[in-house]
Amino acid sequence: MRPPSRRLLLALEGYWRLNQNHAQMKYLMIALLSILSLSCTKSPEKTPQNFAEKIVAFAIENSDDQFIELPELYDSLTKTIPDDKDEKTILVQILKKKGFKITNWGRGNWPPLGARIIQITLKKDDCECTVNKMYYATMDDSLYEMRERIKCRASH
Repeated sequence: MRPPSRRLLLALEGYWRLNQNHAQMKYLMIALLSILSLSCTKSPEKTPQNFAEKIVAFAIENSDDQFIELPELYDSLTKTIPDDKDEKTILVQILKKKGFKITNWGRGNWPPLGARIIQITLKKDDCECTVNKMYYATMDDSLYEMRERIKCRASH
């Protein structure tokens, strides 16, 4: 049997390197796709806040004086309705970060015997936004469901 020619050996070596590079590229692509898929996955803690920021931006941009309610902004029920000084509203915090200032606030039941509502009005330049935080009674008398809603309008 004749030994393989130099040309054949060079061709086999080139083929081997090509396949080796192909395998490396394949592993590189798998690693890259894995990293990309992980970076595109949203963490559960950040989803409501990011979504809420988008809703606030939408309400400001459209300023059509129509409420947008976020029924799932809070992922748990609460046992108490906090005092005024301790009240925290997600949408108000977002508006404050955007430079809005509180101009008015109040609380009450709406309608009587209905949900407990906290209403906060904020203003920046010629845009006025109203945020309501509602506490709805649940089947369990000691738990409340929380929701927030927002509407903005151009003030003159």
